[in-house]
Amino acid sequence: MATNEERAKYQRAFAESATRPVIVDHVHVDGLTFTNPETVTYASKAVFEAKTVAEALQAASASAVELQRLGIFKSIEVTVDAAPYQPPPQVHDPSSPQHIEVTFNVTESSRLAASSGTLIGNAEVDWETNATLRNALFGRAEKLSLNYAVGMRNKAAYMLDYIQPISGDPDRFIHSSSAHQRRPRSLHSQLGLPVMVYIACNTRLLNIPFRASMLVREQAGHSLLSSIKHVLTHDTRNDTHLATQGKLVEWTQEFAGIGGDAKFIKSHVQAQFNQAFFNENLIVSASLWGGLLSMLGGTESRISDRFFLGGPNSLRGFTVRGAGPHDKGAYLGGDAYVAGAAHVYSTMPFKFLRDTFGRSLLLHGFASAGNITQIAPDQFVVPRLLSLFQPGSMRYSVGAGVVFRSGMARLELNYCVPFSAAGTDNFRAGFQVGLGVSFL
Repeated sequence: MATNEERAKYQRAFAESATRPVIVDHVHVDGLTFTNPETVTYASKAVFEAKTVAEALQAASASAVELQRLGIFKSIEVTVDAAPYQPPPQVHDPSSPQHIEVTFNVTESSRLAASSGTLIGNAEVDWETNATLRNALFGRAEKLSLNYAVGMRNKAAYMLDYIQPISGDPDRFIHSSSAHQRRPRSLHSQLGLPVMVYIACNTRLLNIPFRASMLVREQAGHSLLSSIKHVLTHDTRNDTHLATQGKLVEWTQEFAGIGGDAKFIKSHVQAQFNQAFFNENLIVSASLWGGLLSMLGGTESRISDRFFLGGPNSLRGFTVRGAGPHDKGAYLGGDAYVAGAAHVYSTMPFKFLRDTFGRSLLLHGFASAGNITQIAPDQFVVPRLLSLFQPGSMRYSVGAGVVFRSGMARLELNYCVPFSAAGTDNFRAGFQVGLGVSFL
């Protein structure tokens, strides 16, 4: 074991070498089999700009983090060493730069990954299997995924995804997917940027039952959506599934009309506030959601573009999409909606449950309210928005149950009592199970 004097000696030596000027001659990559070396070269460009040993180490570590985010490497180790050839200085100068090399020793993840499981949530059970091929075509961190699901509502459905990072940057990518099931079939592509997304989506509504609503049958066929979506988020919560403190404010704005037959401006806002009391044994939370779909050019909105309300993840006590207008069993959605909820969580009253689950299993009580409406092209928007807040048209529900928080999702089991609803709503008092990552 090193003595204090030896440790101090090592620290002084490192401090002296850390500030020594350097020139990075080469970046080597060892361990590549399926990955194109240019993927690593792009991520390590900043290493060549380093002027000191400390800057080289910092840039190499940052590059390793970016490479790890691509999801194609199991491990990455960085080594900084002197270059084999050191040009002799004309005059001995301690400040003359030293030539160094940076080496990335990588271990690639398995190209093929597969998983299967059962998903339970929103009153539906699905069996799902997924297979992903990394570095599928060009060795540039692209991923090809196939997802196949069989459930209670859909006999069979599949989705084929292709994600291609742009120049090895995990924050910029091209995303194309094709999906098919008994209801809709769609093909869309996304170009992802940090705060803005371009979406191109071609949807075809097919296999419509003979007795389906005419409002649904009128919208059968192809629909082309070309839009730009912007998301602005301020999130200080300490847990995205069940926070004990912090707040969330998120504003989403989507503009459609850059080509395609859909032309609208769609805005959505959600806010959440959380505060814990009594050493986090009692948590109070409040949430507010709202959305507005404004059509351009005097056109009527399509069902696939509208908002929906109801279900264990939004307005509890109502079936999924059950709050709002419907026709012959088809939920039609709305062009504007508002919903809010207040929650109280507390630790379990029995010690053995607290010792077993800690704060992962909590008692839950809630009160929620919401409303949704359609806006015709010839109607003024402001009066329709004000109608959302009329006491006689607002839906209300209360309930209590338990919440289980895991690292990946949140599970709720509540007994819900809706005590105010419209004649077109689908609701019932009783137990309701919710599973997901986003709840009202």
